[in-house]
Amino acid sequence: MKQAVHLQDLICLSLYKASRHLIRMYGPLLAPFGLTYPQFLVLQVLWEKGASSVRGIGDLLALDSATLTPLLKKLEQRQLVTRARSIKDERIVVIDLTDEGQSLKKKLQQIPKEIGLQCGFSQKDVVELQRMQGILEKIGAK
Repeated sequence: MKQAVHLQDLICLSLYKASRHLIRMYGPLLAPFGLTYPQFLVLQVLWEKGASSVRGIGDLLALDSATLTPLLKKLEQRQLVTRARSIKDERIVVIDLTDEGQSLKKKLQQIPKEIGLQCGFSQKDVVELQRMQGILEKIGAK
């Protein structure tokens, strides 16, 4: 007779709960800037990569355009980003930072470090988490 799988034994549940908890930790740190966690991630992409297509941002963040488009519109309304059609291909929408969006980088760059401190993660822990993420992504890509 097969042993039943118990909820507490599901690695997917552990990862899901940890992810939700971690994302909630960002809330109080981002609230003074009127940002949500996904908006912060979009800004992070733009700070690192510069102007990017909606698809490129979506691919990096694993977000589909139905989720990303309203988020980008809100950032545009707040004058943190601009949205424009590519000159080379009108089907491509390019997102870029405004001066105000760029200036937030300095104010928000300490947040990931603060989260790491709150979690008690060492640099070794972070590297191990990134290694495990890579393994899961490879498995999921098969």
